[in-house]
Amino acid sequence: MIYALFLISLFIVVAAIDFKHFIILDNLVLAGFIVSSIFIYLTSHFSLLTSNFYGLLFFAGIFLLLFLMSKGEWIGFGDVKLAAMLGFIFGLESSVSIFYLTFSIGFIYAIMLLVLKKADLKTQVPLGSLMSGASILFLLTRFDLLELINPELILRLWMKN
Repeated sequence: MIYALFLISLFIVVAAIDFKHFIILDNLVLAGFIVSSIFIYLTSHFSLLTSNFYGLLFFAGIFLLLFLMSKGEWIGFGDVKLAAMLGFIFGLESSVSIFYLTFSIGFIYAIMLLVLKKADLKTQVPLGSLMSGASILFLLTRFDLLELINPELILRLWMKN
């Protein structure tokens, strides 16, 4: 419980700073890595730790690819570091859900801004705030995207065609 409260507090601070200044402080990401490393080491079996590294590679890999493709125009490198931390904290399966939540929340937020004429297509959106919000939502609800997808049903539908 204390660890979850630490994470929620960390995500709120990251989100607030990123929302206002469009920066993600390295010290906050480092603190998240250090505390999470200690927590994971004390509570996990070594075999479970591999999911954390795969989560880091998945989440950071996607954001690093976006960063490199856009030469830093679409997202900042702080977003890549935050994604690495989140992937490490939550592991591979949960990172997929948080990734989905991040872009779903971002899509809804962007549409609302456009409809209310508070933004245009060139308006920057604080991605770190969205990732932090998605992480808090995940912690509170344990939303599992992979649980919503029924592989057996998808296979049956695919075999029909």
